[in-house]
Amino acid sequence: MTGFKKILGITDILVLISTLIISVLIGIYCRFTGGKQKTVQEYLFGDQKQNVLSVAFSLTASLFSAAYLLGLPSETYTYGLSFSVTLLGKLIATPLAAHLFYLQLRFGQTTKLVISLISCVVAVMYMAIMIYGPAITLESLTDISHTYSIIVIGIICTFYSTIGGVKAVIFTDVFQLILMFLGPLSIIFTAVLESGGVKTIWKTAEERGRTHIFNLTLDPTARDSFWCLLIGGGITFLAALVTNDSIVQRYKVVRDLSAAQLVLYYVFPLTFILTTLSLFCGLTIFNKYKDCDPIRSGYIKKNDQLLSFYVLEEMSEFPGLSGLFVSGIFAASLSSLSARLNSVAAVIINDYYENIVKCKSDNLSSL
Repeated sequence: MTGFKKILGITDILVLISTLIISVLIGIYCRFTGGKQKTVQEYLFGDQKQNVLSVAFSLTASLFSAAYLLGLPSETYTYGLSFSVTLLGKLIATPLAAHLFYLQLRFGQTTKLVISLISCVVAVMYMAIMIYGPAITLESLTDISHTYSIIVIGIICTFYSTIGGVKAVIFTDVFQLILMFLGPLSIIFTAVLESGGVKTIWKTAEERGRTHIFNLTLDPTARDSFWCLLIGGGITFLAALVTNDSIVQRYKVVRDLSAAQLVLYYVFPLTFILTTLSLFCGLTIFNKYKDCDPIRSGYIKKNDQLLSFYVLEEMSEFPGLSGLFVSGIFAASLSSLSARLNSVAAVIINDYYENIVKCKSDNLSSL
């Protein structure tokens, strides 16, 4: 069979454009309201007056990249629900992050500076991957050029992050996380209608061995053992929560330590829900293609294209839903990119300019 290529309809394009315009308007609104971003405290830390729930939404959006949203359903389609064990690891990691870690107090200023430098380098590389990967995936299945996707995401994200500061990042993240929820929900809704119910999808998954979770083998080379997923998922999540500069910055935009801890306790249920929805999307795709795998049939080349292929093939009869899905992928890219753009600026100003450059300048002027 030949490859698959889908041209987005007018309604889909309008949905996509509308979501991008809303992100820009949020940035403009934040630029001309409040203190109008005239101080470093407001620009980078929102005057430490940001709503806890909004910050939790923002942090969750930053944790879920477009690659994650595209890859998790494909993981479930191919290997089943074993990845869900990582949620237990994240549950354990959440209170550890909330109550045990603070780098500067526990390890000193030098360690904090070294880690912040490493985080900046990693952030730059991460931003490139988070834009390029989804852009290539969308290009392989739609008429959206990867060059166009990268340029649009880069310009829009840089614009609203630059003029609106961290408040724009937070408010756009809230909007973008809603889009990230709507994408899987729309897929599940249409799949349930087509298949005849959740029971049918789950029964197919059970019969084909996609619901097995607890692989309790102690073999460290096993791909998806319970222990590797539990420990690996927990440590990865913990590391993101306590060392990722874009995440740590969110703790400083709320009023105090107790509010920052509350943010973390809101993040886990949001993470749980979005992960569960993405996992179930994988089961819906498997139910559809259980007897006709799109890769073996030659429609697509990689597992990462499964979700996009399913949406564009099965949901095109519903005007706007394909555009909503693409908007969710763009939203995930924007949230990951904007969070890191703003946090890298915060790291450079606070950890290096304020603590090193400005400090030396002040010392010289006092001589």
